[in-house]
Amino acid sequence: MPWELPETVVRVVEMAHDDPRGCSVVVYPKGRSCGMLTEALERRTGDGHSNKIRCVSLHNLGGPAHTWLYHVVTNYEQLSNVTVF
Repeated sequence: MPWELPETVVRVVEMAHDDPRGCSVVVYPKGRSCGMLTEALERRTGDGHSNKIRCVSLHNLGGPAHTWLYHVVTNYEQLSNVTVF
């Protein structure tokens, strides 16, 4: 059985895809590959390669705080004016 995206991820991705202001989404599928995310996006939205969606695979450790800190430290020089976690 293929991995299914959580409904909240689908909604956020769809909003970013339809947003004319240039909103983008970074998804961190901890413990899963980005290929699985791409396949699930293709099944749900028909677009697994949108330039508004970026996938970064992380090991499943540290909980949400690890992911937030990783995102801020890795993207510090190019953080958006608004970032929602």
